[in-house]
Amino acid sequence: MKIKLAIIIFFLSILFTACVSINTIKQTIDNKATVNNNAPVLVKTDFLELKADSLILNNSVNSVKKKKSYVIPLIVYWGWKQAYECKLTNLYFIDIFNKVLSKKMVDFPYEKYLDDKKLIIELTSIPSTFNYSNQGSYIFIPYFSGFGIYYTFEKIYPENQQLKFKYQFVDKNGEIKKGENSFNFKNPSNSMFNPESLGIDYFIDDLKTEFEFQSNLLIDKVIDDL
Repeated sequence: MKIKLAIIIFFLSILFTACVSINTIKQTIDNKATVNNNAPVLVKTDFLELKADSLILNNSVNSVKKKKSYVIPLIVYWGWKQAYECKLTNLYFIDIFNKVLSKKMVDFPYEKYLDDKKLIIELTSIPSTFNYSNQGSYIFIPYFSGFGIYYTFEKIYPENQQLKFKYQFVDKNGEIKKGENSFNFKNPSNSMFNPESLGIDYFIDDLKTEFEFQSNLLIDKVIDDL
C-alpha cells in the first residue's frame, strides 16, 4: 500500500511540475516585456511623425488565454498537453519601433532630403501574439517500482503575425506620395526538449531582435523612396 501511494505521489509531482499555469506564463512575459503604463512619447517633429493610435487603444496589457488542456492518467502511461495564446502589449513594440525611428533620425538627416515636405508613418499591425504549448509523458516501468521514462517538450511560435505600417509624404498643399510596408513573422520559434524553465524568455528576446532588424529594413525602404 505504501509503495502504491509513493508511486501515485511521484506521478502527481511529475504532472504538477510539468504543467504550466496561466499565472506562471503571464509573470514570465511581464518580466520580459515591461513597459510604462503610459503610452510612449512618439517621434513628432516638423519633418517626421510617428502615429500608432489604433494600436495604443486596442491592447495595453500582456495577456494569456488557454486554448487546450488535457491529461491522460492511465496505469502505465501518463500524458498531458497544454496550449496557450499569449499576447504582448502593443506598447512594447511601439516603444521599440519608436526608438529605432529616433536612432534613424540621428543616423540619417531626414530634414535635409525632405526640404519642405513631411514624412508621416502610421503603425497598423505588430507581431504581438504567439502560441505556447507544453506537452509530455511518463511511461511507468513495472519491474522497477518508481522508475520510468519521462519526456517533456515545449513549442513557441508566432501565427499570422505582421509588422505593417503606412507612410505618406505631405507638404503644405496636401499629400504628395503614399505607400505601405510589411513583414510576415514566421520566425523566430523555439522548441525545447526537457526544458528546465520556460523558453518564453528566449523567444521574446529573439522576437525583439527580429522586430528591431525588420523595423530598420522597412524604414530604410521608405528612405529609399524619398
